[in-house]
Amino acid sequence: MFHELFGMWGKRGLMNQTPKNLEKMFKESRRMFEKSTKTLAYTEKTEADIYKTDKNLNNLEIETRRKILEHLSVNPQQDIIASFIFVEAVRDLERIGDSQRQLLD
Repeated sequence: MFHELFGMWGKRGLMNQTPKNLEKMFKESRRMFEKSTKTLAYTEKTEADIYKTDKNLNNLEIETRRKILEHLSVNPQQDIIASFIFVEAVRDLERIGDSQRQLLD
C-alpha cells in the first residue's frame, strides 16, 4: 500500500521529499529498535547513539508534517486521504523512536 502512495506522490512538488523522509524514518526506527533490543537483551553497549537517532527522527517528523501541510494548503482538494495516512505514519514512527529512547533511560 505504501508503495502505491509513494508512487503517486513521487512526481509532485512539495510532496517529493515525503516518501523519502518516510523511508528514512522506517529505516532509522528499525535500526534503533534493533540496537536498543540488543542492548536490553544482551546487556551489550550499543554503538549507535540512540538519543541522536531519536532527535533525527523528530526532525524528520517536523519536516515531513510541514511539507504535507504546505501541500494541503496549496492543493486542499488533492491527496487528502493519502496526506492523513502519511501524517499518521510519521507520527507513529516518531513514537517508536521515543519509546526506544525511554527504554534505555
